[in-house]
Amino acid sequence: MQETQPSLLVQYQVFAEQRRHFGRLFWLSIAFVLAMLLGVAAAFHDLPAPLPAWLVLGGGIALVQTGYIAHRLRGREDDYEGLMRTLEEKLQAAGAACLLGPVSKGGGARSMVTLSLAAAGVVAIAAGAWLLYRG
Repeated sequence: MQETQPSLLVQYQVFAEQRRHFGRLFWLSIAFVLAMLLGVAAAFHDLPAPLPAWLVLGGGIALVQTGYIAHRLRGREDDYEGLMRTLEEKLQAAGAACLLGPVSKGGGARSMVTLSLAAAGVVAIAAGAWLLYRG
């Protein structure tokens, strides 16, 4: 039994909304963690050693975790993009006037942001460990 066009259009609308949702979460999660780290740095910048070293180390861990979360959110967004593409092809096959949207190839700006977060986290972890080791 073939699905009707209105049913496909409703599914497409749901998938598009879910894709936008995960796209927003990608940026909001990064913005939240960066704002939190800046707030912690501003609030505790005058603390005696070794507490700032622990804060740098903790900030690095938070950045690596945020990079992982951003990677997962981007993957979920890509999943919905694939589902949308499948529905576009079904709509075209059913004779609907539907353009096929572009497909992300990966390795774009969001991948660079994710990689940069993880790299900044590793650098901060190394700096925090060095500050703790140095005493």
